[in-house]
Amino acid sequence: MKQGLHGKTMTCDGENRPKSVTMDGVTTAYKYAADGTRLSKMVGGEVTFYFGGVELRKSGTTETILAPSVASASPIKRAKPAPRSAICTAINSPPCAL
Repeated sequence: MKQGLHGKTMTCDGENRPKSVTMDGVTTAYKYAADGTRLSKMVGGEVTFYFGGVELRKSGTTETILAPSVASASPIKRAKPAPRSAICTAINSPPCAL
């Protein structure tokens, strides 16, 4: 365990990457792939998954997708998808008349 600036406490893995960082009672936990690439970050009830340059943030029922090509635009937010039965009903319904 390492002590950092402003009362920050860190634990690191064997490659000296942060596994957890605690500051002011809030803990952030990190997970990594075998090649050292960060896979996820968890802070309280929010989880961020990393896929190359794309981030998927999940907080409660909201998902936010951040990608480099839309970094200057507003993030895409969506609620959790509808239950599978609702999706199947929509797919099996008759086509709309034009």
